[in-house]
Amino acid sequence: PKEWFDYCWNKFGWEDVCSIKVLSSDLHIRKPDVKLYETALILAGITGKEAVYIEDRADRTEGAIVTGMQILIYKNLEQLKSDIIKLM
Repeated sequence: PKEWFDYCWNKFGWEDVCSIKVLSSDLHIRKPDVKLYETALILAGITGKEAVYIEDRADRTEGAIVTGMQILIYKNLEQLKSDIIKLM
């Protein structure tokens, strides 16, 4: 829910890491609808090839794949850190 997202956004200081946020609940669509990912790219002013989508469920990546985003499937924090470092 939006309230939980906002709580985490504020508590963990995600605004220091992320310049935009796009919530499916705000757009009234659900993952993996490509419109969600396209909206995020437009707001960020980048193309899919410049973006990385992190998800914990492979069945929610279709829309991100269509836009050309790189996909990281999150299994645990150590694996995610390693995958992010590989992209740098």
